[in-house]
This record gives sequence, C-alpha cells and structure tokens, in this order.
Amino acid sequence: MLKKSICNMCFLRCGLNVHVVNNRIEKVMPMQEHPFNTLCPKAQGIGEWVHSSARITHPLKRSKGGWRKISWDDAFEYLADELAAIKDKYGAKSLVVYSGMAFAGT
Repeated sequence: MLKKSICNMCFLRCGLNVHVVNNRIEKVMPMQEHPFNTLCPKAQGIGEWVHSSARITHPLKRSKGGWRKISWDDAFEYLADELAAIKDKYGAKSLVVYSGMAFAGT
C-alpha cells in the first residue's frame, strides 16, 4: 500500500511516498509532486528508525535501579511538577520553549 506523508527529520518537510506492507515501512521514495522532493539519507532510513528494536515507545523514568516504564499520565504529571518547581525557585524567565528539530543539522 502506498501512503503519502512528509518527512519529520528536518525543517524542509520533504514529501514522501511510503510503501507499507503488513503495517511495516518497506520503502521510502520521494513524492515528485511535492515542492521538496529530494530524499536525504535520513529520510531513506525512516523505516529502520520507525521499526528499530532500540526505539523508545513509552515514557521512562530513571530510578536507583535504572530506567522504569511509567504511564503517559504519570510522565506529564512529573514534568508539570518539575517545571512548576523550577519556575517557583528561579522565576518564569528560567523556562523557555524550544520547538526545533532534533535531527536538523545532524
């Protein structure tokens, strides 16, 4: 099955034709009708990245014994509590929102 998508590996958001078989990405090709349609090596490897056995798919919290799986609700509650504590201690200007691309320029 062919699915049209966009790449999330950088800010260009290149158009993708993603070939999916049995709910797995088999091949990624450029979407010719998209204004950005050149696939870099990162885009070509999206299937490996999505289906990697090393990919973290749920929240983890570090404890003395290592990392343990927690629920999404617990993760968001913990994050909100920690951010509130930082704001209370250091003021609102101690926090910033950054919505950049983790993969851009890497």
